[in-house]
Amino acid sequence: MKKFLNGLLSILLYIWQLPQNIAGLILLLYFRKERKVWDYEGIRFYVAPKMQGAITLGQYIILSPYSATDTETFIHEFGHTIQSKYLGPLYLIVIGITSLLHAALHDCKESGKSYYHFYTERWANNLALKYLKRHNIEISYRTLCKLYESSSYA
Repeated sequence: MKKFLNGLLSILLYIWQLPQNIAGLILLLYFRKERKVWDYEGIRFYVAPKMQGAITLGQYIILSPYSATDTETFIHEFGHTIQSKYLGPLYLIVIGITSLLHAALHDCKESGKSYYHFYTERWANNLALKYLKRHNIEISYRTLCKLYESSSYA
């Protein structure tokens, strides 16, 4: 019964995040040579050699090779998945578009300020750190390197 309820919850959560999940799948099609790194609680982390930086769309996180072993980025993107779960179909409007605009304009408009000062980014960090602390999970550079090395091509 518990397995059935977990499966049902996963399906409902996927539907709740459908717009960003579809966008994530489309982006994965663009990065055909993506490399699956980690599947954790229904969230899929991919490394795409042509990717610059990182992006989270629903349950899909697509990272550049550098970002895949950068603890700060890895945790930050995990936080965006929590935002997606909270906001559902509003995620792309409330977080996605504003976050992309912020990323595009940050260097030329706010040089010297931390990228994470913006509300979308600060909230993602806070959510991820609270989650990791609550579940007693520690993510380190070493952990990420092991995950990357042991991953298989998707």
